[in-house]
Amino acid sequence: IPYLKSVKTEGEEILIEKKFFSLEDINRILKEKYDNYIEIKQITMQNNNMKIQCIGNNEELQDLVIEKNSSGRVSKMKISNIELEGTEVRTLFDLRSTMFDIQFKEKSIIFNTKGYGHGIGLSQYGSNYMAKNGSDYKEIIMHYYIGTKITNL
Repeated sequence: IPYLKSVKTEGEEILIEKKFFSLEDINRILKEKYDNYIEIKQITMQNNNMKIQCIGNNEELQDLVIEKNSSGRVSKMKISNIELEGTEVRTLFDLRSTMFDIQFKEKSIIFNTKGYGHGIGLSQYGSNYMAKNGSDYKEIIMHYYIGTKITNL
């Protein structure tokens, strides 16, 4: 639908959340959902890329693959032998949004999530910020629903 696009708005930068998961947590969550999941044995950093080695896999370390769409949201993520949609990662790990980055620290994976929701349509936080800074309802609607017109019927 042409008017449903992701837009950036000031005031949403306060919606940042960090969630920590141990390797045991990651393995448990994915094993509960996928019987064929091959557990992660270790995670290392090489050249700013997160590499994983799986149990029973003596091959070279593989990349933890994250694909993002044009709005910066995760569209796909490959962990071990499982490829997930960004929305599924959000659900499995109870994240606020699919707009996230991942860090590795002290045997934990950290999801750094920005925003809250699916990123399409009117943001409650962003529209509240706009209203508090003088925007009226027409400006707010036109900001979030690009190309639409407000008319009297």
